[in-house]
Amino acid sequence: PSAAAVDYVASVQHASATLEHRVFNANIGSTLFDAWGGPVQYNAGFERRHERGHFQPDDYLAAGLGRSAAVRPTAGSYTTREFFGEIVVPVVGEKNALPGLRELTLIGKGRRVDNSVNGEFTAWTGGLQWSPVEGLQLRGNVTRSLRAPSIVELYMPTAQIFTQVQDPCSTQIIATGPRPEVRAANCARFFAQYGLPASGWQSTALTASTQGSITGDPHLRNETANAWTLGFVLRPRRIDGLQLAVDWVDIRIDDAITNLSADDLASACFDN
Repeated sequence: PSAAAVDYVASVQHASATLEHRVFNANIGSTLFDAWGGPVQYNAGFERRHERGHFQPDDYLAAGLGRSAAVRPTAGSYTTREFFGEIVVPVVGEKNALPGLRELTLIGKGRRVDNSVNGEFTAWTGGLQWSPVEGLQLRGNVTRSLRAPSIVELYMPTAQIFTQVQDPCSTQIIATGPRPEVRAANCARFFAQYGLPASGWQSTALTASTQGSITGDPHLRNETANAWTLGFVLRPRRIDGLQLAVDWVDIRIDDAITNLSADDLASACFDN
């Protein structure tokens, strides 16, 4: 082979990636006062975080030489400002326990987030811990929380990729999927619209790759979650050192951030 051919397929490739994370946090915590069940404690503060990411491929990667599609450089950043507070209120303590109410503690937490990319959000948690008898604690809480999109999810530039897609209307798999009858009806309309044989065909997309693209989205919203938990902690007095904890967790996520594949998009078109 010629020197040019060797240089085309054999090279030393280099890419640099940097993720910068700066945090300023100031908080204060103490006892507000002594209540009937014990000291009421709090913590409050402010946090500022700056996230910055940078990716730089070399000229070989950027030109798409060799076996790779062109890789583009990217950079982006965001800043959050957050005020937060927590409080723990012991309503009943061991020193003034009542029948069926050995301990009862209320817990509250809140955080106000201001993100430079996707705005403001209030996260919070409310919970309690109740010990009806010695050695048994019942606990539960409700929570509203968030996950902000990452630097990559926000700022990844559009890049070419090669992927495979399971053609939902191919005769090999048209009868599969989460809703086969819906897929068959949509494929029939697709055949009629484009003058294709109603009997269908065997798609070559099942065994061949096709060109696509992948990109970030600077307009992504926060993932949000509403959750609740119930559980108990058992510490039998007769078995020294044994502790058994069991919790039930229920989480509902809205505006989930995910990367949709070509199969996901095809299924969305023909299975709904």
